[in-house]
Amino acid sequence: MAFHVSKLVGYVPPDAKFTMQTRRFFTAQALRREVLAAGLQIRARRERPVLPGRALVVAGWILERNG
Repeated sequence: MAFHVSKLVGYVPPDAKFTMQTRRFFTAQALRREVLAAGLQIRARRERPVLPGRALVVAGWILERNG
């Protein structure tokens, strides 16, 4: 969404193409495991469910190095 808004307001050239492709989707548990495996911990988080039953959640996490 940010790319398209940036294009609309002129931060990105009008002929630019969005080329990012989603590579992975994570469950909350799987993402926590990845964060811990990377030597990080969650210092703060805010999550907002987008679809019923928490089928899709937008999450903002502040991470810090473990230890």
